[in-house]
Amino acid sequence: MHIQRIFPFATVVVMLITVAHGQSYWTRVPTPGDGEITCLHAIGDTLLAGTRGGIYRSLDSGTTWRQTTLRSERILAIASNESGLVLAATPSGPFLSTDNGTTWTATQLKNETHSVAINRKGYLYAGTGGWDEAATVYRSVDLGVTWSWNRTFWPLYVLNSRVVDLLIVDENTIVAGTENLAVSPQGEIHCSSDDGDSWTESDIYETWFLSSFVKDSRGRLFAGSCDGRLLRSTDAGISWRPSTVGPLAGWNPFSLAFTADGVALLSSDALYRSTDASLTAWMKVDTVKFSSMIAPFRDYVF
Repeated sequence: MHIQRIFPFATVVVMLITVAHGQSYWTRVPTPGDGEITCLHAIGDTLLAGTRGGIYRSLDSGTTWRQTTLRSERILAIASNESGLVLAATPSGPFLSTDNGTTWTATQLKNETHSVAINRKGYLYAGTGGWDEAATVYRSVDLGVTWSWNRTFWPLYVLNSRVVDLLIVDENTIVAGTENLAVSPQGEIHCSSDDGDSWTESDIYETWFLSSFVKDSRGRLFAGSCDGRLLRSTDAGISWRPSTVGPLAGWNPFSLAFTADGVALLSSDALYRSTDASLTAWMKVDTVKFSSMIAPFRDYVF
């Protein structure tokens, strides 16, 4: 199994790592832009890297990179669907690409955007919020020309909060994780089964800030929480329960990914892997932490 990853620091470049029997082997490859990678996203054989200065594309597994037309924005998240639509979250609002990330245009939503998602119908979702703002999920059904939001997402309209991640679960279902900045690490998970027309707060064992969502090949949903637990949902995000603590106690799971053969990779204070379907047994394979992973991508995990 090959693992490739990008560090979010300007002094460190992308590296290729092969994990076998708990050992890691690294090879340097080029890093786009100024070297600080904020997020990664894969579309078929195309790899997109978000940076402090826009988005870069690679068609050769990260060997070479070319800057796209989105160049002056800090990229916080990237999402896409099967039709070639790509959405990028920036502090100035979401940007849209209709050609797999080559060219970009600003949408009409100008709120600070932290997370994005696109479903198969082409509906765009943007998770917003921040200081003096309330966490909100906006939806556009016309490629970003107009946006709407539903009060049922957060009926109390809590200020100083944001939507940290969005995940498309199936044709009609989307989940959103929030963080209350004023009383962090408090947060919630919200679920919509009707394309975002209405939202309900998920049944969660505790209100901890959620760092990221991921869906495995078995349809299970996982969320990393700031208290070092992984939460798991087997009912499309309606309810969540702790999956494991393992080596993670006291550490925020920054990123979680699953390889094609079902191996789980998780970064918190270090890089761990698990071949256990229940994710109860973890092996530490590297000491460096990182914030973004993609799996599988060709023969690699980025």
